[in-house]
Amino acid sequence: MTTPPTGEPKAIEGMRRLLRHLPQGDDLTLIVLKGHLLIEEQLTDMLEKRMTSKASALKKARLQFSQLLAVVRGLTYVRERAWMWTGISKLNSLRNDLVHHIEPKRVEALVKQIIQALKVVVDLAPLGLRDNTAGRLRAAIALMYASLVTYDWK
Repeated sequence: MTTPPTGEPKAIEGMRRLLRHLPQGDDLTLIVLKGHLLIEEQLTDMLEKRMTSKASALKKARLQFSQLLAVVRGLTYVRERAWMWTGISKLNSLRNDLVHHIEPKRVEALVKQIIQALKVVVDLAPLGLRDNTAGRLRAAIALMYASLVTYDWK
């Protein structure tokens, strides 16, 4: 994502990006795939900021999502955000189930696990955002993404 072109603070630009790209419909597959991409983009951005060499070194590493997640989590982990790392890991499992199986069998169970991992905070979302499974999943992804965008690690 790098520097916002608008001159806005990065968190505001990040949230605008989330609103532009996270689908509003009930298509769970599209919500998962777009949400996963947004989170992967943010994890990559976070790691690039910590690197002392050129960002191209990260591209050459060709880290899988699970590897990227493990590295960023290892560099930034605080117990208060354990829910976020659990949710992101489960989102990755859900995404893998969707893209590796023509008829994925674990979608409902994994969506429930993501929502459960973030239940306390998802329940705080405005009612209109969480009135069905797609809405609750969208709220969970938005919360994880927002937590990454605003993560202050020095």
